Amino acid sequence: MRGRSTCVKNRADVNCVSQLVNVRLENYADTPRVESNHDSRCAAPTITVTCDRPGQCIGPSTPLTKEFMLKVLQELMFDVFEELKTFKLDMSSLSDTVKTFRKDMDEVAASVKFASDKLDEANKLMREMSAEFVTLRKENEELRSRNANLTYKVTALKDKVRSMDQYYRKDNLEISGLPVTPNEDTNSLVKDLAQALGVEVSESDISTSHRVPAFQKNRTPALTVQFVRRSTRDSIIEKYRQRKGGLTARDVSAVFPGDRIFVNEHLAPDNKVFLSKLKAKCREVWYAYAWARDEKFFVRKSQGAPFKRVESYEALESLT
Repeated sequence: MRGRSTCVKNRADVNCVSQLVNVRLENYADTPRVESNHDSRCAAPTITVTCDRPGQCIGPSTPLTKEFMLKVLQELMFDVFEELKTFKLDMSSLSDTVKTFRKDMDEVAASVKFASDKLDEANKLMREMSAEFVTLRKENEELRSRNANLTYKVTALKDKVRSMDQYYRKDNLEISGLPVTPNEDTNSLVKDLAQALGVEVSESDISTSHRVPAFQKNRTPALTVQFVRRSTRDSIIEKYRQRKGGLTARDVSAVFPGDRIFVNEHLAPDNKVFLSKLKAKCREVWYAYAWARDEKFFVRKSQGAPFKRVESYEALESLT
């Protein structure tokens, strides 16, 4: 409710006010709103007390006494202090939050630094590994070049040894398929075989003869013979190749079965392996023939086709 106006004259610390003064004290149930303006009927300012909530003002026409103003100021100060306490608590909570945030940021910074250090170590390690890889790659290329050169030399040496080993067998003959008999005379068997082919061979033509164990235990050991002269060996081989229908053991001796006999040049072990691989390669690339003659190896694609000489493993692998 709004009270009536009361004149306040000659207050010790208040002069007559010629302008409008509005003072509103809010948030208090028993706090009045004071309005002061100049009244032409008063020589001093007129003060009007207005209540925002009826029935809770001091009175309908409350004079602004010292006690009333002190009460209002005390209540205002109390609320201000309460607000300050709340603000202090809020600031304390905010300070704790800032401390926690700063701690978290310190941990994040430490983690970032740790990750950065590890990354630097990894980059350093990668650079070292890259440099080592370049060195290893260069060494590997050098080793590969040296290995290729050594492989070529070893292959050439093997071919040379194979050729030399075969040269020492240039007077030899290998006979496969002749049955083994107790206390046999291999020289006599050689002479009988030569006679069956129409070649005259005497004891003085034979340097030595003996059986050679076969790689497969179920096969009859071959008989090898070394002649004094190569021409004797070549004559026997030539007659064998010209004989139609081949040669059997019964042709050599009537007591032997009719098993087939094979007469060939006596190949060195490495040359036997080489001929075996050459025949396998011919089957792979559809060559019809592969054979050895005069310590040399030949292949032929088909009957009547020109033959090719194969001198090394490199040439063997290049057959197409």
